[in-house]
Amino acid sequence: MASSSSLSKPNTTFSLALLRKLSEDNNTANIFFSPFSISSALAMVMLGARGDTATQISEVILYFDIWSMSSCTVLFFSYTKVYFIFTRELNNPEAKFVLSVANRLFGEKSYSFLQPVLLCNGRASFIGQILEIPYEGKVLSMLIFLPRQIEDNETGLKKLEDLLTAETFMEWTHPHEMERGEIVVKLPRFKLEEKYDLNKVLSSMGMVDAFDETKCDFSGMSSNKGLFLSQVSHKAFVEVNEEGTEAAAATGNLVADSVSFFTADHPFLFFIRNRITKTILFAGRFCSP
Repeated sequence: MASSSSLSKPNTTFSLALLRKLSEDNNTANIFFSPFSISSALAMVMLGARGDTATQISEVILYFDIWSMSSCTVLFFSYTKVYFIFTRELNNPEAKFVLSVANRLFGEKSYSFLQPVLLCNGRASFIGQILEIPYEGKVLSMLIFLPRQIEDNETGLKKLEDLLTAETFMEWTHPHEMERGEIVVKLPRFKLEEKYDLNKVLSSMGMVDAFDETKCDFSGMSSNKGLFLSQVSHKAFVEVNEEGTEAAAATGNLVADSVSFFTADHPFLFFIRNRITKTILFAGRFCSP
């Protein structure tokens, strides 16, 4: 049985790589996407790919690291079931398809923030603060990476992004690095709804043949030659409202000798993660309302 860390590392690596790619054109833009959903959709496509096309997809989403793990058996069969439905429809000449993944997550009652709040005061503190806010039910949590406010007349966000790898992410958010405490949290209300055409981004990451009608090989999906991905689009939505913010800012019944302050009044990175599997479901960068 694979450990949660061995399963989460490929997901974290892909999440951060995609975050960097989406940041390249505009380093001050808001960003929000679901790396888990994108990689899941591409994994489904990969089942019907062959040769270099399949290899390139697997190398981008890093699924070659986890397909052989026994804990992924259920996930694999889930993909396979969807895949057979997809191919059955695909071979219908009247069908038209766009690979599109939409995600929504609200800071409402069903996903309200829950105490206790954890703050990173370990080795990562030199780059800023890392706050973990568990959601109700404690399965999901929001991790906020807040860089130091001013560095060379700019926010320290770029320095943080440059230092962030799968290894540092997992190290900085390890339970040994996080401390429970009485924390006064000031987090802005925000709503992000982002849509991306991922063709160029995925191509730049190495997934080239899937978009090239002359090179692609999806013979595992259909006997029709010339089948290729014409568009990969992704849409994600998140809202952190006053209710979530108030719950996050609540202080009480927390063990601490002193009160810490977490004031998110400048750009930050945030991630919504499964606390059990350590899988990043959503990733984002908040720069402005």
